[in-house]
Amino acid sequence: MRCRIILACADGASNKGVAARLRSTPHAVGRWRARFVKYWVASLGDMPRPGRPRTVNLFHPVFRR
Repeated sequence: MRCRIILACADGASNKGVAARLRSTPHAVGRWRARFVKYWVASLGDMPRPGRPRTVNLFHPVFRR
C-alpha cells in the first residue's frame, strides 16, 4: 500500500484523489507523502517503534526450525 500511495502521488494526484482510488484516507496519504519526502526510499520500510525494545530474539536457535 505504501508504494502504491507514493506512485500515485508521483503522478500528481491530490491526497483526496489517491485516497479515493486506493480506498484509504486523505490523512494517511498525506502522512505517507510527507514521510517519503523526508526519508526517501528508506521510508517505505518499517521505522523503529517507540517504547521498550523486544525481549524475545526471533533469530535465537530455539526459535529456528
